[in-house]
Amino acid sequence: MPPVLVLVLEHRSSLTIARYRSLLIRGPEYHSLSREYIELYKLDEARVALLLADTFYRAIIELRFGQVDSTWLNQQFADYVAIVKEPRDVGVRLMELLNANSGTLSYANQAELLVRAHHCFVLSCSLDGAERVIQLVKEKVQLFVEAGEFKLLVRLLTGIQNYRQLQFIFNCLVEYVCCSSRDFGRRRRRRVSDPAAWALLAT
Repeated sequence: MPPVLVLVLEHRSSLTIARYRSLLIRGPEYHSLSREYIELYKLDEARVALLLADTFYRAIIELRFGQVDSTWLNQQFADYVAIVKEPRDVGVRLMELLNANSGTLSYANQAELLVRAHHCFVLSCSLDGAERVIQLVKEKVQLFVEAGEFKLLVRLLTGIQNYRQLQFIFNCLVEYVCCSSRDFGRRRRRRVSDPAAWALLAT
């Protein structure tokens, strides 16, 4: 194929993808149309998967990008990634973005990317991909605990929903609750034994 023709085709492909992005961010009501657009223009599914992942990643960073919402429920997110035939490709890209930007991403954003990537792998029945997420969760949990981000442990549990493999998160939460209860008891006893506290109670 002549080089000039290759450049023309690549330019047309880039324009088509750009138009597709503008369609994609219009929201869930356009998802079926997005699928039809892929088939009509014979877009590269792998390239569209990257676009889906990159767009959702931006939504996580900004909380919202167009009508793509990082707080979508599981079914809403499933409808989004089902635009492509292989949601696994979206999950792989989300993991790449997480690993490449973990130094600058907040812990909340990292947890959300883990949850969403795992969901992509489950939709594709990709056991290897789901296992990669679980292994990375094990690495991240200790960081979250040290930072006191226990609500993110709950997000991982309820988002991934693989309670057997995430038993270690249950253990962390139980230990946190027990320690918090003991600390509360000690603080309460100190307050009650403090003469100033008794004087305050007597007034």
